[in-house]
Amino acid sequence: MIAVVIPAFDEQDTIGPIVSEFYKYGEGVDMTVYVDIDPETTDHTVKRAIRAGAAILRSQEHGKGQVVNHAMRILHYLPEIVFCDADVSISSGAVAELLLPLGRHTGQRIVIPRYPTATEWDEATTTAGLQFNPDAWGIVSGIRRVRRECIPDGLYGYLMETQINKAVAEAGYTTERAYSHDTISPLRFTPRRVADLLAHGKYGKENGIL
Repeated sequence: MIAVVIPAFDEQDTIGPIVSEFYKYGEGVDMTVYVDIDPETTDHTVKRAIRAGAAILRSQEHGKGQVVNHAMRILHYLPEIVFCDADVSISSGAVAELLLPLGRHTGQRIVIPRYPTATEWDEATTTAGLQFNPDAWGIVSGIRRVRRECIPDGLYGYLMETQINKAVAEAGYTTERAYSHDTISPLRFTPRRVADLLAHGKYGKENGIL
């Protein structure tokens, strides 16, 4: 069985198409798409995820990593987990990459969406009031398939991808990268998200995650 875990916080506009894309191109595959809902969600994410065929999980803790921790406690018995962000536009090619099993020496396969343009980087920097490093785009992608043993307990917020990367390296596994130029992950920054990014970055530095 393949479990696709999508942590979601107010993503009503994109969640339905993402879930549908997995079921469309995973037809015949033993797969369940789980949308794990952040407790502070206030929009129609749940309704639209259910309509698209997702199973709903409900975390009691706010934060991307915390929501994934909740899913991992439930799906602990599976050898590999597929993760997908809830705000992307994902292509059939990216889904196909995620549904392929990992190799013997592979800890994770990261699907890297289209890189933002220079204008998009500038707009995001201005909107968020933060400076971003384009070189980090590939390693922080939230679209990946990961060996269960490389998913640490205690994932934290937007640092979860960094924590997984570190666990993969420490376990001696390799990381595969698949570029998907027709998959788009927008640089979207609400005031709440910016506040979370700052808080999570501070936590990561203080706790040796970054």
